[in-house]
Amino acid sequence: MIALQQCSHNAWGPTCKTPPIRQQRNGYDCGVFVLDGTRALARRLAGRRQPDLNLSNLVGDRQALQNRLRG
Repeated sequence: MIALQQCSHNAWGPTCKTPPIRQQRNGYDCGVFVLDGTRALARRLAGRRQPDLNLSNLVGDRQALQNRLRG
């Protein structure tokens, strides 16, 4: 698993934390969550200098992913 970390610096030095991401509730949709999470982060990065990396409200949508892949 690759974890993005949100880092900042303060008087005591750098601090990093792994932002939350919602987990799938079954044993087979992890790829859907990875792709939807990556898509959400890319949109946020394109729009702001310091985006919110919290993905705890992410909803992995298998059907929407299939539709996007079919083009």
